[in-house]
Amino acid sequence: MSLDQSFILHPSCILNYEPNVTERQAITAYLTQVIGGRTAEIQKNLPTSMSLWGKVHILSGGNAVWSHFAARLTAQPIQNSSYIQVRVTASQQYNLPNIGKTHRLEKILVFSLPDARIWRNLAGRMVVVALVMPCQTHGKNATQERTSYSQTLAMIATDLRNIKVVVGCCKTRRNG
Repeated sequence: MSLDQSFILHPSCILNYEPNVTERQAITAYLTQVIGGRTAEIQKNLPTSMSLWGKVHILSGGNAVWSHFAARLTAQPIQNSSYIQVRVTASQQYNLPNIGKTHRLEKILVFSLPDARIWRNLAGRMVVVALVMPCQTHGKNATQERTSYSQTLAMIATDLRNIKVVVGCCKTRRNG
């Protein structure tokens, strides 16, 4: 599925996925930063059902990234997941948080917002959100050296177009 010229979404796909409380809070925080408004009102009006996608192919860099959700569905005994780099350009008009350099893509959610005033410039539009977990890499940069992480920070949501490149690989599961 291609909603934009910069990426293509690939299965696994769950068409009627209901995000959990943590995921809804991350999406609400992101939309509040993008359009402004009251957090409680945005969360109350956020669609309850969204499409959940498992893989994205970034056309500009040629990278394909499996989400952590999709990687867990595979029956392979060893599964690698990708570190991704999320970039927000200075020319963007929205005040987005500094979210660091190394992340794990958790889920890709696609949903339509109703044509209502609360959604301002996003009213009546389809939104593609990446839920990412910033990885605590102890100051190491995955683009420059071998990096590992022992924990992740709180989940955040961002526009899928902010994911720019795969910067490393990490083993997420081993059998035996």
